[in-house]
Amino acid sequence: MDKIYTNSDGSVVLVVKADMMSAWLTIKQTGRLIDENEIIQLIESAGIRNGFDEALRWMEAEGIAKDFDTPFPMAVSHINKNARQLTFFVDLSDLVDIEKNQDYSSLCDKTGVTTGTVIAGYNYRLFDANASIYDIFGEMHAKTDTQEDDIAGQNVEYDIHGQHFIALKDGYPYLDSSGRICILDRIKIDSASIPEGGILRSPVHLILHGDLQNCEVWSRDTIEVHGNVTNCAIFTEADLIVHGKIGNCQHKWIHVLGNTKCFSITDSRLLCKGKLHFTIQLVNSLVIAEAGIEGGYDCSVIISGQTLSSGDIIVCSAGAVDADNTEIEITISPYLKNLLMIKTRELLKLKQNEATNEDAIHTLNDELKSLEFRLNQEMNEFLRRPKEPRKRIKVFQDVYPPAYFRILKHSYNIKHHQNGMELVEKE
Repeated sequence: MDKIYTNSDGSVVLVVKADMMSAWLTIKQTGRLIDENEIIQLIESAGIRNGFDEALRWMEAEGIAKDFDTPFPMAVSHINKNARQLTFFVDLSDLVDIEKNQDYSSLCDKTGVTTGTVIAGYNYRLFDANASIYDIFGEMHAKTDTQEDDIAGQNVEYDIHGQHFIALKDGYPYLDSSGRICILDRIKIDSASIPEGGILRSPVHLILHGDLQNCEVWSRDTIEVHGNVTNCAIFTEADLIVHGKIGNCQHKWIHVLGNTKCFSITDSRLLCKGKLHFTIQLVNSLVIAEAGIEGGYDCSVIISGQTLSSGDIIVCSAGAVDADNTEIEITISPYLKNLLMIKTRELLKLKQNEATNEDAIHTLNDELKSLEFRLNQEMNEFLRRPKEPRKRIKVFQDVYPPAYFRILKHSYNIKHHQNGMELVEKE
């Protein structure tokens, strides 16, 4: 809406247009002289500071003459659209083409961005001829996020003050069909595209279709495998979901900072900070799931190997006829204890060539100190926790020897078959 300013007797009228890009003055013919100060006072009261010279040039170019009772431009700002340009702060070759199916080779060539990264921003060519980026109030002319040229798309925020585009999630930048800047935070990949020995690193939620074999996959988000996992190393800062079996991963750790869900684990090593839910069996594996372990209620079984948790362990059966010893334990902070052991072995290996690995040794030493501090904290918190509810191991159906159960300080050796058992933490 236009704003109108007048002097005391209404003989001078200043109209500021709603777009704030021009102001028009009308001097009414009253027969009296108009004091120049009256006009200056109107301009000052309106807050106009820019565009006076541009108004004079425009009047001259258009042949506009000042006259009584006729509005003429007092201030004008012609925004030069070419003065405002979008600049990307990421390599344009890293932009993902979402119209194409993503695979291992295409992702290996991409560098993702982290939350808070400034992806792109507007800059100005201030010295172009006749260029202007200011309105008549001397304010920089910036489009708001409701105007048509705002191109912040999915998972991207436009900062109107900084006039740049910020990533709201980890992921890969791309342009959608409308040309908006977006962040891709979930990618589907054919597992077969990952070569033997290949290493896939990604900041996003990975959905892998088909069996995953003989490779390494790392992600800062959830990893979901629609198939079996065989002889693989996996690391995720979120959850691991395997719609199939995990097998033959005893030489490479599967390390999960969130929860793990799968059908079964055989001849493998799992280090999980969260909770493990499995459907069928854990066989001859080292399984550490800090927050608890729960098997499917119909047929889940733990056979041989070592199974550790700081939470409850609930399963249908334990052990099997003619199987090796089955160890099931509830202990304090098994996740950190085993992570410390893994990192200590890495350090000893690095020290075999200390001169070459000096920086890596220093970094790993700092990491070990941090882990030791966290372990002490967790142990103290565990000891100070409420007495209820108490930790428990529950087996609904068959328990076959040889089997060893332990809850904190108390251990139980099973030498004969029995139907079900429940062990509860003692005071």
